[in-house]
Amino acid sequence: MSWTGLRQDGGPSRIHSTDIHGYSELIFGVMHLLGLAYAPRIKNFQRQRLYAFKGLRKQESYPSLLVKPYGTVNTQLIDTHWEDILRFVATLKLRVTTPSELSRRLNSYSSKHGLYRALKAFGQILKSIFLLRYLDEVELRQQITRSFRTHACRI
Repeated sequence: MSWTGLRQDGGPSRIHSTDIHGYSELIFGVMHLLGLAYAPRIKNFQRQRLYAFKGLRKQESYPSLLVKPYGTVNTQLIDTHWEDILRFVATLKLRVTTPSELSRRLNSYSSKHGLYRALKAFGQILKSIFLLRYLDEVELRQQITRSFRTHACRI
């Protein structure tokens, strides 16, 4: 995963970026809860999935939109595990353990673990918002590109 955290002038960035292989829906959620703006570089935008809330997902509800929701966010799962999500983030913020250790634990039983699934569902909301911004805001795409160019020049 290649992280960039510097502005063009060398100061700290408010946006953290990765390449396309360094992100997941879970990462969108965790980064948001940590108070960090997360903006991965997107390739093959047409392959990305947008999510909507229950009742808003019907494709026929969006006849004129080029980008339509693919799935539904499981808000009940998020609500059920909200306290666990907050404990997870507090553990990261307080540096009780390393992010890689927490990630390893979650990924070892990811598809069945409620916390993993809830973090992923929460991240689907943020990923969808980001993708719509990415599509709409030229300046955001340019900022992400500049961030990668600056990082590449320092390697």
